[in-house]
Amino acid sequence: TIFALFFANFDIAGLLPNPLTTVSVLGANVTVTISELTYDPATVQLAAGDNDTLLVKAQINKIKGKITTKGGFLGIYNTTGSILDSSNVKLDAVIKLAVDPVTHQLVVTVPSSTVDATLDIGGFSGALGFLVNLLSGTIENAIVPGLEDQLNSALIDQLGPALGGALGALALDTTFSIGRLDGSGEKVDLNLQTDFHDVDGTPAGIAFLQRGRVTSAKAVPYENLGVPGRIGCQLKPQDLVVLKNDPLELALQDDVLNQLLHAAWYGGLIEFPVPPSLLGGVDLTQYGVTDLDLKLSAMLAPTVSDCNPGQTLDAHIGDLRVDAKLKLFGQPMDVVVYATITAGVTVSADSGAIGISLSELKTSELQVEVLQENLISSEAVLGQLIEENLIGGLVGQLTGTALGSFPLPNIDLSGAVAGLPPGTGIAINPNKVTRVDGNSVIGGTLK
Repeated sequence: TIFALFFANFDIAGLLPNPLTTVSVLGANVTVTISELTYDPATVQLAAGDNDTLLVKAQINKIKGKITTKGGFLGIYNTTGSILDSSNVKLDAVIKLAVDPVTHQLVVTVPSSTVDATLDIGGFSGALGFLVNLLSGTIENAIVPGLEDQLNSALIDQLGPALGGALGALALDTTFSIGRLDGSGEKVDLNLQTDFHDVDGTPAGIAFLQRGRVTSAKAVPYENLGVPGRIGCQLKPQDLVVLKNDPLELALQDDVLNQLLHAAWYGGLIEFPVPPSLLGGVDLTQYGVTDLDLKLSAMLAPTVSDCNPGQTLDAHIGDLRVDAKLKLFGQPMDVVVYATITAGVTVSADSGAIGISLSELKTSELQVEVLQENLISSEAVLGQLIEENLIGGLVGQLTGTALGSFPLPNIDLSGAVAGLPPGTGIAINPNKVTRVDGNSVIGGTLK
């Protein structure tokens, strides 16, 4: 589509001099001009090549136009003919893709291109039109080389920047929101930014490798060193895996998923007063607990990792801090609970979004601190009560909730390619997620 639009906006008439040429008919100079030039939309074939290249073949068919000749004594050679619709232009180009190591911008060049034009001119009318018809080959030979040179220069000068602008839109700078885990409807705004790191192109396809980061406005009271790197589980170098099994694939390393989770945590994903809906319907009055007021705060960002013997993707959430004010059999009590949990993780892709969901709870550790010294003896009983009922219900609710649903990017091309209406872009229509060595490879088709 990008190439077809490029050639659709290729102004062949604007590349031709007018008058086209001057020929001699029986010693008289005859000027040849062109008007009313039309042609069919270009047909384009595109293939990936070796060494990070694209191979483009385009053909513009049924070139038609009006040819006028003027000259001779009293205009005796003033005739009108046509460019016949058997005329065509064939264009071949090698497009080289690279990345500037300093600016991390995509660089597109056209190292080689050829243009082959065929023009059939004839049908000149008038009393002496037959003489001009006899010279149609001469006229064609005078026009074609200049046309080919002009088209080739335009191809080299214009195609690289146009394609660079279009494919440059693959570098993202987009903001999206996910819902906070308390079900309140409050949103955490995230900003996803990427730029180019490398291009890996072979006849099997082209992979664009990008650097990326996800940021948010701070909404937690903690400082954090950042996102841990998987580094091949310390067993081998960490690689980005692109399976090339589907027409379009988006490969995300676990480091990227952890950046998403870190930014969501930093923006307050798990920072809120606990509503009754998150307690799983547990009635604590039967245990003598009343006037309960809870605040949940994640002191560390959730992380995902498959560096375990089973190579299963697990989420680690710790430390969760729960500040509780309550009455135990009428006695006011302040309690701080620290919980660390491990749960299974499912990465899914559906409806244009990546979902990160917790599945079964695998491990949990709990520490309970009663702040009133005269009630410290209640810690053990209270800890069991909280672990079995309060934390159990809370974690149970969290494991049934997506940690986040992150929209897959829609790459807007409307500003990069002339002729595209606003909102036109490239997006992936996902149909599966494959896990390979710390990568979630989302396979799908182009939409």
